[in-house]
Amino acid sequence: VLLWSTPTSIQFQKDLESQFSHSSVFKLFQVMLRSLDENTRGNYGAGLLGFTQCCDSQKIPKVDHMPASASL
Repeated sequence: VLLWSTPTSIQFQKDLESQFSHSSVFKLFQVMLRSLDENTRGNYGAGLLGFTQCCDSQKIPKVDHMPASASL
């Protein structure tokens, strides 16, 4: 899940790194991820993959994947 990204999440990370060190931001994401149960992390990752594949098959631009609109 840490390796999954969208244009919005990349910009969010850049914004954080303008205020904090890269290592601090990475550690923050690790702590947030580890706060979830292992099964939850696996299910969340599988859900993201399925959603991304669906968007790709419908040729929805990456920038529109996340945050997703109500209709998507």
